[in-house]
Amino acid sequence: MREITLALPGGQSLSGRLVPLPDTDPAEVLLIGETAPRPTTDSSNTLRARAIAEAAEHGLRLVEFDAAGTVLYANATYLELTGYSEKEVTGKYHRIFCEPAYAKSNQYAEFWSAFSAGDYHQCEYKRITKEGKEVWIQAN
Repeated sequence: MREITLALPGGQSLSGRLVPLPDTDPAEVLLIGETAPRPTTDSSNTLRARAIAEAAEHGLRLVEFDAAGTVLYANATYLELTGYSEKEVTGKYHRIFCEPAYAKSNQYAEFWSAFSAGDYHQCEYKRITKEGKEVWIQAN
């Protein structure tokens, strides 16, 4: 597990945990963190974090949600997998990636309740692309 910081548009940064998952190509992760103003000085730690973030951005499928399940950020690799554009997912609820029946289920509500309470999950999840195609991801 690594702590990383991503530079976001508008002078913001995203700090969170990044956990590579085994047996994936490229690895799937769920980045959990909070946005904050971007530091104005480039310390060696900031430069290191930026290098890690750059590597993660290009080598991993990243999507960030808030505790309620709203998409805050998805990188190009994740968007390519799901067939959505950044504009189509940012600010939308996570259920757009799920089958409608599952998104209405008690199991789904319990998952988000546990997630928002900070419970750690590492699992394979079935997701549905914009075109309705089933894909499986490993996430935590």
